[in-house]
Amino acid sequence: MRFLTRAMISCLAVLGLVAAAPMLGLKANSESDWVQGLYLAKERAAAAVAGPRILVGSGSSGLLGVDSAMISAATGTQAINFGTHAGLGLKYLLDRLEENLRPHDVVILALEYQQYVSPVEPTTTLVNYAPFFDRHYIFAQPVTEWPSFVLGYNMLASVKSSIKRVLGQPPAAGGFTLALTPSGDYLDNQAGSMPPPSARALTLSPPDPVNPDAIAIIKAFADRSRARGIEIVAIWPPMYRNPVLGTDPGYARFFKDLSATLADIGIPMLGEVDAFLLPMDQMFDGRYHANSVGRETYTRALVAAFCAHQACTPQR
Repeated sequence: MRFLTRAMISCLAVLGLVAAAPMLGLKANSESDWVQGLYLAKERAAAAVAGPRILVGSGSSGLLGVDSAMISAATGTQAINFGTHAGLGLKYLLDRLEENLRPHDVVILALEYQQYVSPVEPTTTLVNYAPFFDRHYIFAQPVTEWPSFVLGYNMLASVKSSIKRVLGQPPAAGGFTLALTPSGDYLDNQAGSMPPPSARALTLSPPDPVNPDAIAIIKAFADRSRARGIEIVAIWPPMYRNPVLGTDPGYARFFKDLSATLADIGIPMLGEVDAFLLPMDQMFDGRYHANSVGRETYTRALVAAFCAHQACTPQR
């Protein structure tokens, strides 16, 4: 008992240190700064729309792959690209999206496949982001998750980031910028602006089974949203058309199981997966990141699937 008490006190002390990092003068790492910039821009865009909205919830596949202006024009409803960073994990992506929803909104979930299969636990990206920009989220989580925020926090990266800022050398977030359209689409993924993705960047591992814990998180999000008069649908994310998708029967089973599992919790998966797969020359820097041409291809497929699901009134 004495050991457990000491362990809990130590855990709370270190967690307090992590949560107080901003007050100690430490700065967030460049990736966390970038994520915060995305959220600030997208939340401002969403708040500026007075009426019903379509919000596309995703990680960076949606950030780079969705053209919200095309969706707005085709549906007659203002769309907001709420794609940010898949590394934050499923729970945080949905929680932050939910905070910005209003009755009569429509949510299109364009989640990367790893969100459906990965363990539902605090990620490294989240652990380094939350102490600086969303500390209340840490303390709103079960106590059993607190050690993840303590043990996973990269204090050294924060110290390095602080030193670079003092020296006038703020680091870039992996080459990504905050160049966004007013409705949240990423602008710096122009076709031809980078060499084609490497074979390694496009590699696919054998599919894992759908994680019931992930589905439970999605169901809870959908149930709360529907209780507020918000419609939830899902759509296949943009992804490179890897030849293995057509030769490994495991992928066909995975796609069928995922669609059926979402249908069981009342979320229709719109369209056929094949329509959302992109050729090599439409990819930017990885298997989920479309370039500007791929973004148009993907969004056309998204609009076709969405407007087949419900009536759309194009803008004139």
